[in-house]
Amino acid sequence: MAISSVNLSSSLVRDLMNTRNQLLDLQRQLGTGKIAETYGGLNGTARLTILSMRAETSAINSYQRIIQNVDVQLKIGLQTVERFAEISSFTKTDFFNSTFDLVDGKKTIPQRTAQTSLDEMVALLNSDVNGRHIFGGRDSDGKPVVDVDTMLNGNGPRAGLNQLVSERRAADLGADGRGRMAINNSGTNVTLSEELAGLPFGMKFVNVTNSLPAGQVTGPTGVPATVSVAFGAPLPADGDQISIRLAMPDGSEEILTMTARASGPALDGEFVIGATATDTATNFEASLGSAVERFAATHLEAASALTASKEFFAGNNTTPPQRVGGPPFDSATGLVAGTAADTVIWYTGDDSSQPARQSAKAKIDDSVTLNYGTRADEEGLVNLIQNLAVLATLNFDETDPNASERYAALTIRTGRALDFPPGDQSPANIAADLAVTARTLKLTSERHIVAANLAATLISEREDSDIQEIAVHILALQTRLQASLQVTSMISQLSLVNFI
Repeated sequence: MAISSVNLSSSLVRDLMNTRNQLLDLQRQLGTGKIAETYGGLNGTARLTILSMRAETSAINSYQRIIQNVDVQLKIGLQTVERFAEISSFTKTDFFNSTFDLVDGKKTIPQRTAQTSLDEMVALLNSDVNGRHIFGGRDSDGKPVVDVDTMLNGNGPRAGLNQLVSERRAADLGADGRGRMAINNSGTNVTLSEELAGLPFGMKFVNVTNSLPAGQVTGPTGVPATVSVAFGAPLPADGDQISIRLAMPDGSEEILTMTARASGPALDGEFVIGATATDTATNFEASLGSAVERFAATHLEAASALTASKEFFAGNNTTPPQRVGGPPFDSATGLVAGTAADTVIWYTGDDSSQPARQSAKAKIDDSVTLNYGTRADEEGLVNLIQNLAVLATLNFDETDPNASERYAALTIRTGRALDFPPGDQSPANIAADLAVTARTLKLTSERHIVAANLAATLISEREDSDIQEIAVHILALQTRLQASLQVTSMISQLSLVNFI
């Protein structure tokens, strides 16, 4: 007969229940890999650490998404400006090594190559990343640069580069083709004068040097500036020279030299010493006129074309390009601002006065904001475009005796411009800027990865279960629970008979 009054110890029951609950919790941890089902199941320190690390991880993920988008734009921008640098280099080499051979009666092979390169550059500047035109600055919705045909040839009533070059050429050469210079002879005195003081067109005096007899050459003086050559006794000797340094519209300077010869015929840049001062002056006037016209048809025409190109590509929506006031253009006295209605605006993107890099910004860390904008109107890019455009624009004529010299004058100036003197921005400078930005982006991303991994480790240490440790605990609890149940079973079978 069982002893009903003998009950299980309440403490033993509690121990069995606690052990069973611990075993169930460990089995749950083994199945889920988590210490607790909710943050409430963790201790206060672990809970705060996990919440803090999760917030940091979320911020890092947001920054990493921004970095990924910026990285794509930076890579495309960097590849583009690096390509511009390559084009600049081989264009300069191509022209310096080229000869004046017209392949179609109008242009040389390097000029044709310049046209192809210009097409490529415009296509690159109009490239987009996920619908965003990265060379438009803050105005990224549409293509920032007009197509090459419109740029060069215009569109309807709007003039393109070709027309501006033509107008500027007429204004710089003048009606007589002498570069807005006037030549007069009053018997023994020959003067070369600027047409009008302050005229923005044609050639300008810089200085004069000579080996003629003392006192025969004066100037440049007066308004407008004038150089005077007064022939008298003694007459110039064979080989005596007068060298006139002239400023061109593009800022370059060239020297026009006239050399005295004892007998003829006189070659370009020479004059024959006559029997009298009057004869000598007559010969000098004629030779000087021919020399000035040749100078204007070569050096001045090349400088004029580059100046027109510079003025055209300086234009934007805010500041339209400057054009020659006319018609008539060969007697123009000033420049006027073009308008969007009569002149092609080649760049239609953001034309803010802020630096181009600041046209696009991204916060990639709590304390790091990256400036990574690019614009097609940056100096280093525009300089290359305007030089290639004028090379692609100009035509030459095999029957023109000055064509070869004009071509040489053009290529020399282009080569100088593509050397990018110190202080002038070049595509390589832009590439260096973007490379530094890309480096900052990369280092920040790597720092985020390290921080994210550290945060994940801290979260895991406080949130995830140690499977091996859990297994050991489960085995120990199972052994303990089995022993407790055996003892409980034995106690439950006790009776007074067994006891006696």
